[in-house]
Amino acid sequence: MKESSGPSQVLLVSGASGSYAFRPEPTFETNDHWVMKTFCIDGFGIALLPAFFARPEVAQGVLVPVLPQWQPEPRRIYCAYQRQRYMGQKLRAFVDLLARCVVDIDSYNYYVGSSAAKRPKAVARP
Repeated sequence: MKESSGPSQVLLVSGASGSYAFRPEPTFETNDHWVMKTFCIDGFGIALLPAFFARPEVAQGVLVPVLPQWQPEPRRIYCAYQRQRYMGQKLRAFVDLLARCVVDIDSYNYYVGSSAAKRPKAVARP
């Protein structure tokens, strides 16, 4: 987590009325989606989180979509590797694995966050 230091990057979102670019002015920033999701669950703000990442908490009612009609512009994912004349079997297998994982990414999020305020308190043992 870091304190905001200057202008954030421009985010592009699209909805029924077209695309819109805006520059958020966050109170704090993090490059860790888990930290951001936890802060949102505990009521410290809103965040633009990947849909697959927030879906379990939305289904449980722990998170609420704020502007569901607006979605971030899609981004490409690249696999960068050292230039070679021929792609070896191990590299080919790794690139294929990455491609399959991106397609199946919804099936990898098993953990569902919950608010610290709503968690049952631990009973102290004597």
